[in-house]
Order: sequence, then structure tokens, then C-alpha cells
Amino acid sequence: MKLFELKDKNNQTTELFKIENFNNVEDVIDKLNKYYNLVIEDESDSFYTEDKDGSFNYVYVANDGFCSFVENLTEFNEGFQTETDWRVNSLVEVI
Repeated sequence: MKLFELKDKNNQTTELFKIENFNNVEDVIDKLNKYYNLVIEDESDSFYTEDKDGSFNYVYVANDGFCSFVENLTEFNEGFQTETDWRVNSLVEVI
């Protein structure tokens, strides 16, 4: 699995990450926790989601830590339906 942080033309991050070779939601959540250097003392300190099954290509990370997994950006409302709508210019692999 590869997780990419999407950046705009000013190299600013979005709340949107791109997933390649998706394994499972738990692996993505774990990678996000490590990327943001979260020290998990209990489950409430972790990123979380209600999404469990499916083929996902993107994850949106809200300020409260809730992660929305989608296969296509058209699943988002209010105009953010493509990477261009998010003003994405580049991606950086999350290690």
C-alpha cells in the first residue's frame, strides 16, 4: 500500500490523501497515525472511521480525526469531485 499526501500549487497540503494498492482501512489509519507522529494512549487519540469494507482510492482527514474513505472523488459533495477541484498539483508519498 502507498499513501500520498496531495499538495496544491503552493506546496500546501490538502486534507485529502491518495491510496494506491489499497490493503485495508486499518493499515491506512495506522500509516496516518505514524505520519502525524500521534502517540496512541487509547483509541480516542487515533484517527478513526466508520468505513470498513470497499475499494478505496482516497481518504479525507477531517480536523477532528475522522477519516472518510471513498473510491471516487465524485462521492464528495459541494464541488470537490476531482483532484483539480482540490487544486492538487503534486503528491508526496507518506512513509
